[in-house]
Formats: sequence, C-alpha cells, structure tokens
Amino acid sequence: MEAVTHRMTVAIPDCSSSIREVDAASRVFRLSSFHCRRVYGAIAAGMLFSATVFGQLASVAPDTQRHYDLAQRFMQAGKFREAEAEFLRALALDPERDEILLDLARLHIRGNSLDEAEQNLREYLATHPESRPALGLAGEVKFRQKDSAAAEQYLLRMLELSPDDAIAHKLLALCYTADGRWDLARPHLDRAVVLSPNDEENHYWRGRCLLETAHYDAAIAEFRRTLALRPDYLKAYDNLGVCYDQLQKPLLARENYLKAIEIDRRLGARGVTRRRSTYSQRSYLGTPIRRPFVIILDGHGWR
Repeated sequence: MEAVTHRMTVAIPDCSSSIREVDAASRVFRLSSFHCRRVYGAIAAGMLFSATVFGQLASVAPDTQRHYDLAQRFMQAGKFREAEAEFLRALALDPERDEILLDLARLHIRGNSLDEAEQNLREYLATHPESRPALGLAGEVKFRQKDSAAAEQYLLRMLELSPDDAIAHKLLALCYTADGRWDLARPHLDRAVVLSPNDEENHYWRGRCLLETAHYDAAIAEFRRTLALRPDYLKAYDNLGVCYDQLQKPLLARENYLKAIEIDRRLGARGVTRRRSTYSQRSYLGTPIRRPFVIILDGHGWR
C-alpha cells in the first residue's frame, strides 16, 4: 500500500508593513507621551509659580489695606502727619494702587500744603488725564493758590467731562469773580444753585453776583435763602445791609448790619467780607471790624 503524503500550503500574508506601522505608531505614542509629560510638567510648574505669586500678593494686599484704613482714620481725626505716613506706606506696598495719590492730595489740601497736593495731582494726571476727581482737585489747588487762569483750565476741562458738577461750577464762578468778571460767573452760579440747592455758599455767591450787577431785589432773595439754610451766616446779613443801602432803605440796612456785628462778636473770629459794608457799619455804629473773611473750602468736594 502506497503511502500518500499530502502537502498543505498555507499562504502567510506579509505583515512587515503592518509591523512597521505599529512600530511607528508606538514611537509616536511614546513621543507624544513624553511631550505631554513635559507640557503637564510646565503647566504644573506654572500653577505652582502662580500660586506662589498669588500667595505673596495676597499677603501684601491685607497690609496695604491695613495701612490705607489707618490713614483714613488719622485723616478723619485731623492727624495729617500720621495719615500721610500711612498713605505712603500703603502706596509703597502696592505702587499700582495709584489712586492713593488722590487721597494724599486731599490730605494736603486739608492741611493747606498746596505744593505737595499739586505734586500728587500732577503725578496722577500724567497717567490719568481724564480723571474728573483729579481735575477738580487740581482746579481747587490752583484756586487756593490764587492762580485763577490755571484753575479755570482745569475746571473747564472737568465740566467738559462732567457738566453737572456743582462744585466745579461754583469754583469756576469764584475764579471769574476774583477779577470782577461777574457776567461770566452768573451762569455757573445759576447752575450750581439748581444742582445743589441746599449749599448755602451757592446761594450766597449768586446773591453777591446779583448785588454786583445791581439786581438788588433778586440779591436780597438769595441772601434770605442763604440765611434759611444757615441762620448765623454773617456775610449774608452784611450783604443784605449793602442791598438795602443801595435801595435807600437805611433802617433795614442798619438792622442787618447790627445782626452781622452781633454774630461777629458772638463767634469772635471771622469778620465781614466787604470793605463797602465795613464803611457802612462804621458810619452807622462806629464799630471796628476784624479782618476780611476769605472763603475756605474743605477739600472734600471730589471723591
């Protein structure tokens, strides 16, 4: 019996290309994994750095605020040197918080350190030229320094940005009155009275403007409004006397002059404002009058 041998041929496909693809893919995966580890490591390092910086900033912020709050308390108590020192410490800790310069300017205005206030405001306006509070404070500083021309520039610019600011209108009007430009002052005082009807200074200066332009009855009405808001307003009584003088009403003039002198004696400090009324009081009463009163602003106008 013949042995039969069957030869079985099995076709084995060529897998070399697939193997190469798998090997390439494996290398790509390992390379990608390597880069991912690098990226994740960088992200983690960045997060750690950010956390460190944030932690440092977080530790600075409370100190800055603590010095700032302390400065505000000193300022309210009238301790200007202590307040200035604390504001400067806060600013040194956080130089980016440059609005502290405005607080320093207000502090220096209240302490009548006008040159220092001007320097604070100049530095702040260099980087914030459209700041309405800074422009207003700069106008007030220049007004106090009797530089009406510079004050007018600041205040006009502020009113371009904020047309309804009563304090700016009043200060600009006072700049105009300083050299007798009552016609220019009048519209701003009209506006100030509308915007801030409970400010006795607005009514007083509007009355002064009406008096200077010979509108005596209207001036009397404004001085009466002033006294309704502040019954001991010596200057209002004094100028009422002038109005009645001009209207040839000597008894009413005398009555108001007497009230002005009574308040002057009671307060024992500020005298009447106008040389003309001083002469009138002396002619009526033979009473010496103290030095003229100068308007004092408190530096709180722009916040």
